[in-house]
Amino acid sequence: MLKPRSARTIGDLRKDLRTLHYEIWMLCGAAERLQLRRKDHDNVAFNALLEAFALHCRNLIHFFHCDATTSAGKLLFRVPHDTDVIFDDFFRLSGGVWAKRPAITKLLIRAKHQADKQIAHITVDRRPLNRKNAAGKKWHFASIARQLSQRMKLFLDEAPSIDPVIARKIRAALWPTK
Repeated sequence: MLKPRSARTIGDLRKDLRTLHYEIWMLCGAAERLQLRRKDHDNVAFNALLEAFALHCRNLIHFFHCDATTSAGKLLFRVPHDTDVIFDDFFRLSGGVWAKRPAITKLLIRAKHQADKQIAHITVDRRPLNRKNAAGKKWHFASIARQLSQRMKLFLDEAPSIDPVIARKIRAALWPTK
């Protein structure tokens, strides 16, 4: 259950929709390039793409699943700040809820945890990853981009229409779904 939040205006949500466009566009663009390249001799360029992918992945997972809980009811992620933009901000505008929102998957839980520990923080959890082919370093770029794109499509289909032009741009940036 989400805590009460400050109300957002249509103007606020229009700006936030532009941010969502940027997030999904960067996630899918980075995933596409990572799928094509894999690791070559330019480790800096590869790592920069990987970090971009992880950052946008983390942001979108938090947007869609900020209230995800364990089977015991404990939040999987931190409580959203009032300044965080989350899916519910758009539905609250019309007094509705996102009834058909998909549950978070194990893949997305792992991706969020991986981004938190491998990219977003300097932590002791990174120590075992400092080897060339360390277990736990593998990312499933296409699968993650596909799952987040599916959520974005459902979100656009079901959330109140804020800006159809930006919504079309978001749809054009989505990873192909099967």
